[in-house]
Amino acid sequence: MGRNEGEKRVMPEKPQYQIRVFAEKDRVDLMKLLSDTFKMSSDFLVWKYDLNPDFDESLIIIAVNQGQVVGCMNWLPRSLKISKSSTVRAALGADLAVHRNHRGRGLAKPLIASENTILKGKNIIMSYGYIDPQLVKRVHGPLLGLVEVPTSTIVYKKYLTLANIRRKILEMNEAAKSGEETERKLARVRMSVLFRLRGFPQFKIRISPDATQLEENDLTDADLRVECDLTLLELFKSKRKTLTVIKALLTRRVRIKGSLRKTLKLYRIFNLVRVLFE
Repeated sequence: MGRNEGEKRVMPEKPQYQIRVFAEKDRVDLMKLLSDTFKMSSDFLVWKYDLNPDFDESLIIIAVNQGQVVGCMNWLPRSLKISKSSTVRAALGADLAVHRNHRGRGLAKPLIASENTILKGKNIIMSYGYIDPQLVKRVHGPLLGLVEVPTSTIVYKKYLTLANIRRKILEMNEAAKSGEETERKLARVRMSVLFRLRGFPQFKIRISPDATQLEENDLTDADLRVECDLTLLELFKSKRKTLTVIKALLTRRVRIKGSLRKTLKLYRIFNLVRVLFE
C-alpha cells in the first residue's frame, strides 16, 4: 500500500550527549559500563580505582545520554622516571569505554579530545598509554598527536640466581679436569672478574688453571669489571659471538673496565664463562 501524499517520513531522533566531568552520583553507572565493556569484576574495579592511592576522580570524563553514563575516558596520574636523575608528573591514559548501543557515532573522539582540558592545572607535563595501534592511527594520532612507539620485551624462561651460577662453576671445574680442551684454555688464565648486572647482586668470579671460584663477599681488587643488564644475557647466547660482543661494546650496553690484556683473555674463554648464565 503506497504512502499517502503529503505524508512525511519521520526520522529517529539523533541521541544527544553531554560530555562532562565525573560526579559521585555517576559511580554505579560508570562501574557497570566498565564491567560490561571490559568484563572486569567488581573486586577488580574496587582495587583499580577505589584502592588506588593515586586515583583522581577529577580525571574522569563521561558521556551521558538521558541520565545514563554511556561512555568514559580517564587518566591515572603517575610519577614517570625519564632519566637517571629526572622524574616528571605524567598521566597514563586508562579505560576508554563506549556502551555497545552507542558505538559508531563518534562518541570516543570528544572523550579523548578532552585530555588537554582535563589535565590542565594538574602539573602534568606528558601523557602516555598502551593503545591499540589502529586506534592510534584513526583517533589518538589525529586528535592528540600521539605516535606509536615500537617496543620489545624479552621473557625470561630461566631465572638467574647465584645458586645456579655456583652449580655451573662446579660443572665448569669438573669439565676442566676431564677435558683437555677446557684445561688448555684455562692454562694461562689467572684473573678475577667482577660482574655488575643491573637488578642483580654483584658477584666476583676468580678464574685460574686450578679452579674457578665464586666470591660474593670480597668484591674488591678485581682485574676486570663487567657492567650490563640482564637482557644482554640472551644476546650472549647468540652463535655470532664476535659480532654480538662488538656491537654490545660499541653501543655501551656492555662496559668492561680493566686492562686490555685481561679483556682479551676473557674474550678467549668467552664460551666457558657464558655457560654460567645459561
